[in-house]
Amino acid sequence: GNHSPVVNHPLYPVPLVEVEFIGKTEVETASFTRPIADKLGEIFKSPTACTWVRVRHTPATHYAENQSGNPRGANAVFVTITLRELPDPASQAIQAREIAHALTGISGIPSAQVHLIYGPAAQGRIALGGELS
Repeated sequence: GNHSPVVNHPLYPVPLVEVEFIGKTEVETASFTRPIADKLGEIFKSPTACTWVRVRHTPATHYAENQSGNPRGANAVFVTITLRELPDPASQAIQAREIAHALTGISGIPSAQVHLIYGPAAQGRIALGGELS
């Protein structure tokens, strides 16, 4: 078939990352996209063009926390990460701290307000370019 050998390489971690900024403007979040992709590519040790990042913004008025008139998360980042295989727990903890600190450095949002959600391992669940990987 017509598929990329990198996608089907067994060590390719398939880092697909969605980053949602609460309370930042569209202009601000747009300026973060490339630096986030580059930094996460370093953290995941991905080949060129193999860490895919989508960034979006949500106005603070579209975010709430129960029983809170002034939510702490109104200046926060939610990061959803999909990898081919999840790292062992110790490595994942280190990786999570590295990602939080990287996003703090890029956005200025304190790392305590950077929340990561690791999805299940992608192996056998994602078809990139129509090819199950």
